[in-house]
Order: sequence, then C-alpha cells, then structure tokens
Amino acid sequence: MEAAVGEVALGGSVILPVFVLLELRLGLLAGGIADIGGLMVIVGLVGMLVGILRYSGGLDVTENDVAEADAAEGAR
Repeated sequence: MEAAVGEVALGGSVILPVFVLLELRLGLLAGGIADIGGLMVIVGLVGMLVGILRYSGGLDVTENDVAEADAAEGAR
C-alpha cells in the first residue's frame, strides 16, 4: 500500500509541471490533465499523512476514549 501512495505522488509530480508547460500549446486539455496531476499529488500526500499517523499511533483509540464514549451513551 505504501508503494502505491508513493507512486501516485510521484506520477502527479511529473504530470503536473509537464502539462502546465504544455498548456500554452494544447490549451484547456493540458490544463485539465495538469489539474488531475495536482489532485494526484494531494491524494498521495494525504495518504502519506494517514500512514504516518497510523504508524505513530495517532489514530489509535485509547481505553480512556472508550470509557468516555460509554459514559456519554449512558447519559442519554
């Protein structure tokens, strides 16, 4: 999975500047492809951030969080 995220970011980082330069010749078609390349970079970076948070335990639920959720449900 990590390789796929890196490949998306790498592909987007190549597509974006190439098609921005081609936009002068090809017009809106190249601009649209450049936008897709930018979206690929954003998706890759968000995927990397999620991977870092998962690896570091930043997205883990603690026992305290579970106890607080149970107490909130009991109060309803």
